[in-house]
Amino acid sequence: MTTFTIPTGARQIAVTEADQEVVSSVTQVPIVGLGVNMEANGKYHVRAQVAFQLDGGASGFKFSFVAPTGDIAVRLRVDNGETPAVVTDQYRDTGSTVNDAIAEDGYHFMTIDGIVDATAAGSFYLRFAQNVSDASAIRVLTGSYLEVTKLN
Repeated sequence: MTTFTIPTGARQIAVTEADQEVVSSVTQVPIVGLGVNMEANGKYHVRAQVAFQLDGGASGFKFSFVAPTGDIAVRLRVDNGETPAVVTDQYRDTGSTVNDAIAEDGYHFMTIDGIVDATAAGSFYLRFAQNVSDASAIRVLTGSYLEVTKLN
């Protein structure tokens, strides 16, 4: 996984440079390029928008994040972009996953917005997989991004 370190007051933006897909797997994998190193006792504002495509609606999606130990308030929201149906969850830890079986092929998006107050050094990164193992793919699209600002 490629990560970057952010100086105080700086904003860094990482963008996926190629599509990445998962087929026949519910095991979450890091989204290549969407990770950042966080220093101990650092406070960070994190935002991301991840565009993804489902080839088979039955496979659905899983998204989560991994963060260093600390006080975490991060909201993940997934929208299918086509109907009023929206999956919205709010987490304060890294063990939670937002997942669903969107019954529609096509394009969808996931957004993240929150604060990570890291008490220990570590990495913050996004992960994804299929919700149900299926021969059709879930694909994170080129141009998805992670924006991180170090607040102290």
